[in-house]
Amino acid sequence: MTDNGRESRRKAAANAIAITEMEGGSPSPRVRELLQAWIDGHISSQGMREAMLEHVKLPTATQD
Repeated sequence: MTDNGRESRRKAAANAIAITEMEGGSPSPRVRELLQAWIDGHISSQGMREAMLEHVKLPTATQD
């Protein structure tokens, strides 16, 4: 991945976190872990989408 691609992903992830926090939420440690893997290029956008959909299906007690 290019530095520009990584920076673009970093900005998108920071935006997502900021929006969540503005709405009174906080990303779970798992979400932060997935975002970092996506930023670093370890998972694709599709992989991120699939992982997030699986994550939100988990019972609340196991999300963190």
